[in-house]
Order: sequence, then C-alpha cells, then structure tokens
Amino acid sequence: MDLSRRRILTAAGGLAAGLVAGAAGARGRAPIGGRVTLRVPWPVASVDPHRLEDPAAALFGEALFDTLYAYEGAGVVPALAESDPEPDGNNLRVKLRSGLRTARDRPLGTKDAAWSIARARGAGARGWLADIPAPRDDGRSLVFATKDASRLVRALASPLVAIVPTAFDPLAPDGTGPFRFTSRDGAMALVKNRLAALGPAFLDEVVIHPAPNVSASLLAFEAGSDDVGWLERGPERLRLRGRRLGHPLHRARRG
Repeated sequence: MDLSRRRILTAAGGLAAGLVAGAAGARGRAPIGGRVTLRVPWPVASVDPHRLEDPAAALFGEALFDTLYAYEGAGVVPALAESDPEPDGNNLRVKLRSGLRTARDRPLGTKDAAWSIARARGAGARGWLADIPAPRDDGRSLVFATKDASRLVRALASPLVAIVPTAFDPLAPDGTGPFRFTSRDGAMALVKNRLAALGPAFLDEVVIHPAPNVSASLLAFEAGSDDVGWLERGPERLRLRGRRLGHPLHRARRG
C-alpha cells in the first residue's frame, strides 16, 4: 500500500471527522467513559511521532503525545510550555510546566524536551525546524537564539516536534497525551492516561486492530464488531450503540 504523506494525512483527517461525528449532537454534554474499536490497514505495533510517514503517528499521535505549544482555533497556545516564550536579550526562553510525568510515570523535563527537538530535527521535522536554532538547556528552561516568537511557537506546535522522554522506544511509546499505549493480542490499545499533562481523554479506551485491507475493516464494521469502518475515501462514521461517544482525542482539560 502506498504510504505517501498525502494519503496518510488524508486518512487522518477522515478518521478524525468520523470520530467527531459521534459527539456532534451532544456538545456541552460530553460523556465520560466508553470504548471505540476499529481496524486500520497499517501496522500498529509501533508509534513514532518524529517519523514523517508513520501512519500510526499520523492517525493517533495526538492521543499519546503533546507538544510545547498547540494550535487552538486560529492561534497557538502553551501546552507543555508554561507560558509564551519570554524575551531574554537576543534570545527567547521557553519554560516547561512543573511536575510533568509521562503515561509510564516518568518525570519529563527540559532535558527530554531538548532531546526530543534534536530527534525531530534529525527525522521528519528537518525542514520544518530548518530556521529554528537548537535550544540550550539551562536546567530550568530552553533558550533559543532567536527573537521571532511567532515562528518559534508555530514550529514547536507541530506534531512532528512532539515531546517524549529520552528513553523513548517506538515499540513502547510513552508520552504525556490523553492516552497511554498498550499492546493487546496484536492490537494497539489506547487507554485513558490519568497522568496526562493537559487532562485525560473522555473515553476509557480506543482499540485499534491491524487489518490486511480496507475491505476487512468495512466488513467488521458492517458485522457490528467495530465502531468505525474504512471506506475508500476515509472512515465511516461511528456506529452509535445506545449512546453517543465522545471524540477519543478530546480531553477533560484541567483548569
């Protein structure tokens, strides 16, 4: 199967649209709990957010990982960063939130953030970070030798620049997102992460099975065993079984 970046991103957008459909009629009354099961015609044994053409990361990376900044509406807001970049002479200083812990209960700090940016630069984000200087880690914050705060936060908000621990292993991916990764009988199980930096997901879990092709996914959907089925141009809407399901990437954000 052709795993071009265009096809992956098209599929990711379609899947998000399909999952959102389940919550569209219940905005403001998002349910807590529930489970979504689906199949995807790609491997699900590993997830690497820094790989440009990792289909699992394109589809589910935001469920597992956070970035220093994040797009919200038409703007960019702090995520793992404590605030907007602070001017420091000819530099910009980015402070991390205190007390960050990954889904596997490992502390996450500036060393991990600097390492993640370097790893992203050496992989899929090479072009995206071309005009962003490598940060200096002073133990409390990341210092960037630039004055362009707008460009810096937009660069650091890319999913390709997700922050992961220095011991990161794509076969056992760990992050601060609303879900934590587990393997279950050959499937990827995304389980609610109660240590999530920005708040856990509304759903309890999302289970993703690998499928040999799109037809196998659609057959499982039509048989009622899956909640999402892939069509030729993207996924079918959620199958509603008695109640509406929230978007699995949504979080119960902490104030």
